[in-house]
Amino acid sequence: MTLAISIPNSPALARQSSPDAAEQARRAEALELAAHWLSLGAHLVPLRPRSKAILAGYGLKGRQLTTLNQARFHLRAGANLGLILGGPGRFACLDFEDTVLYEQWRTTLGREVNTWTERTARGVHVFFQAAGPEALQHCAAPHQADFLTAGFVTLAPSIHPSGSRYTVLDRLPIAPMTLAEQRILVPFTRPAVVRTQTVLKGEGERAPLPTARLNYQEMAREIRRRRRVSDEASRLGIEELKARGGGLDKWKARCPFHAGDDPDSMWLDDATGLWGCASTNCRAQQERSAHDVITLRAWADGVPLGRAIASLAHELGLTR
Repeated sequence: MTLAISIPNSPALARQSSPDAAEQARRAEALELAAHWLSLGAHLVPLRPRSKAILAGYGLKGRQLTTLNQARFHLRAGANLGLILGGPGRFACLDFEDTVLYEQWRTTLGREVNTWTERTARGVHVFFQAAGPEALQHCAAPHQADFLTAGFVTLAPSIHPSGSRYTVLDRLPIAPMTLAEQRILVPFTRPAVVRTQTVLKGEGERAPLPTARLNYQEMAREIRRRRRVSDEASRLGIEELKARGGGLDKWKARCPFHAGDDPDSMWLDDATGLWGCASTNCRAQQERSAHDVITLRAWADGVPLGRAIASLAHELGLTR
């Protein structure tokens, strides 16, 4: 005798066998947005669900999604989508690390920019499309923003690994951009004196953000040339700075970056522009490398190197 097994048609089992309403709505929106990008000539790549990793078999030089049916197939499985930058569509993305930086750019250089914009897990993506014969330049400003013209970026309404959802902020036509316009609108592409504006974050003052083009490598070299490490140590309140053997530009002091009573563990050399610490308990010793005036400012103020560069440049009159 064959026993018939009855499976109750309960709502709980239905939820287990199919995505919930929110996920279904997200997939429907993703399909709509995929159709939008594909209509512009974009190439897409499927990303793993809740991930920024490209699915196996696809890639920048491998298979890509060029039809809506291809995108629909992967979206049914909950995939995220990524946009190929450069390539046939000549797309570019201004990727702000956080919304504070984006809002400052939006009210200064970007105040007249109207283009497709998306909110990411931490910051903002602002999209452009190259216009004219020249290619846009892939570049970056440390700890501020990247101007991406190659690779790929994750698109709304993808789900970030943290659980955050990418969302569209401005559903506008993607603005065309020439290389000349990039050099005006994106403050990260050439060595120049830059204008700055202070941004407040919480109760403290944040280092100035450049609002014109800036080459950080050249700025850092100029800071090292103008600012002695001993002067920076004195400004930061490192006490008992005293000369050590080997010349008038060599100093020693009590290191502020580790616990201990050794008054001479920290060394500073104005001739080379370097400093370090002899204590094995110190981060400077553990990293086994000498550091310069920029790392001294960054460690003392507890800020990224990019912010330390901006702060020192402002003090030294390299910005206006």
